[in-house]
Amino acid sequence: MHRIFLVLLPIIVLSTQNGCVTCPSKTVSAERARFPILEDGKYGFINQAGEVVIEPKYERVWPFSEGLAVVQSDGRFGFINPAGDFVIEPLFDWAWSFSEGLACVKDGDDCGFVDHSGKMVIPARFHWAWSFSEGLACVRVGPRLGYIDGKGDLVIPAKYDEADTFRGGLAAVKIEDTVSYIDSNGAVVWTQQSAEE
Repeated sequence: MHRIFLVLLPIIVLSTQNGCVTCPSKTVSAERARFPILEDGKYGFINQAGEVVIEPKYERVWPFSEGLAVVQSDGRFGFINPAGDFVIEPLFDWAWSFSEGLACVKDGDDCGFVDHSGKMVIPARFHWAWSFSEGLACVRVGPRLGYIDGKGDLVIPAKYDEADTFRGGLAAVKIEDTVSYIDSNGAVVWTQQSAEE
């Protein structure tokens, strides 16, 4: 029997799905740490000693973040705790890891955000959404991207063709061929100079 230990594969898969960027994990104690593995085409988790603690039975898994891991079971996504118990049942078409107390989930054609109990705290009304970073989440409204706050209010208008998550107080955005950095208020702090200038 061959075991393939995969720490980065779920992160890579997550980071390439519709432009989603990886979600940071909280530090956990050694006895609660879990690491994704792939065995016979199914995913599970091991602990730091290499012992299987959650049997490989899932179609996909993301690493634990804020005490929960996204898993795909029978084609649907939900969240398990380090003991392997479902905390949020697999009800969603897609799900992202928790970040800043919320997780983005796709329900039908739209994305919203759930809290750790599974309560939909920001209704599924965005065409696509990314994880929260520095208090803001990038969302797609129609063909454009903007940013919402933790209440779901659009605080930076959806006017960008491309947009990244906030890091260090700034986010890269693009309108047509112009790349800029904006701050958390949406103010442009730097714009790429064209070759003609």
